Amino acid sequence: MYPYAEVPVCESPNCIHNADRGADTDDIRFIDGYPAKFICLARRKAKDWFIAAINADTKRNLSIPLDFLKPGSYSVKLYTDSNTGDITAKDFILDSARPLRITLAPNAGFATKIPNSFE
Repeated sequence: MYPYAEVPVCESPNCIHNADRGADTDDIRFIDGYPAKFICLARRKAKDWFIAAINADTKRNLSIPLDFLKPGSYSVKLYTDSNTGDITAKDFILDSARPLRITLAPNAGFATKIPNSFE
């Protein structure tokens, strides 16, 4: 028997657009991170980009450059969770010319889908 770590699973799969994100990826970008501290990745499937980050035990401010998006503004839902597991969905406008600034709670993260953002 091998030891294993239990991995928490989001109780609401809609929080990460699970139904329409697909299993394969056309492109992936490492945005920022440090082992055992946090990671932020962007991945693309067809014309949609997905950005997500997870954080360890310290509150963290991220500034995510969006220069890989097709120029323009995008209306998105930004899903965040807290260290208690509460999930919040917030309507947000992203501009590809400005970085996305977000604060991650300890042991929490965020995810968003940016539709039609690839040329």
